[in-house]
Amino acid sequence: MIQGNKKTLIGLLAFSAFMLIVAYVPQTLMRNAPTACTDACPSDRYISELLTYLPALIILGFAFGVGLSYLYFERRIALPESRIDRTESRIERKKAFLAMLEPTESKLVGKIADRGGEALQAELSRIEGVGKVKAHRVIDRLVARGLLEKESAGKTNSVRIKKEIMDAIK
Repeated sequence: MIQGNKKTLIGLLAFSAFMLIVAYVPQTLMRNAPTACTDACPSDRYISELLTYLPALIILGFAFGVGLSYLYFERRIALPESRIDRTESRIERKKAFLAMLEPTESKLVGKIADRGGEALQAELSRIEGVGKVKAHRVIDRLVARGLLEKESAGKTNSVRIKKEIMDAIK
């Protein structure tokens, strides 16, 4: 909290100094400004002085804005997650991934993920609401989309979530 107070104090001081400069420079120039023009118009000198200070005020204003931005928008440093946070984030990533799939695809991929990323097609066909034919079609569709890998394992197939995807939802 003290660090935030220091930043606020520095910001207010810098803002006050900038406002004083913006208010003081035009008043100084106005003192030297002529009230009426004669043969050799002194207002030309006033305009040249004003044009001399104007770029400096613009640069000062830009620097002031950058400085305040630096003070108030500090960099965020990611802290290492605790074990509980990692477990929760893994569950959230898995839920988000499964939500992008159709319901039957989500059931199958969720079951495979729960079994460590690999399961037999015969086991997947025993999921409620999924028969052998439906499991076969959904698995083929997921293999074609590049989410799963399928290998023959005797009379059934071994189905595995691709390594890249499994790493993402771990």
